[in-house]
Amino acid sequence: MNQTIPTVDISNDGKTITYKGGDGIAKWIVGIPSLGDWQRLGRGVYKEEALKQGIFRWLSGITENDVTVVFSPHGGLDFNLSYSVKNAKLIKIFETR
Repeated sequence: MNQTIPTVDISNDGKTITYKGGDGIAKWIVGIPSLGDWQRLGRGVYKEEALKQGIFRWLSGITENDVTVVFSPHGGLDFNLSYSVKNAKLIKIFETR
């Protein structure tokens, strides 16, 4: 039986996420956000080391256009990170509540 719903897998160490299409095949894999992306999207309060030590926690949602996962920088708050389904580009960061 073929899978019909896209999924996101978080690695055991929380350092990568893998987006799989409805066919179950990995379309892209991304690691923790870079300091440049973090600053580009207006969340420059964390140091690079805090991001490197951070982890992805769980999937928050998938739409046809984006994937949102919860990410926790080391020693910080939880954030929703939204990635483009099309190209895995980080497009939005916002604090979770």
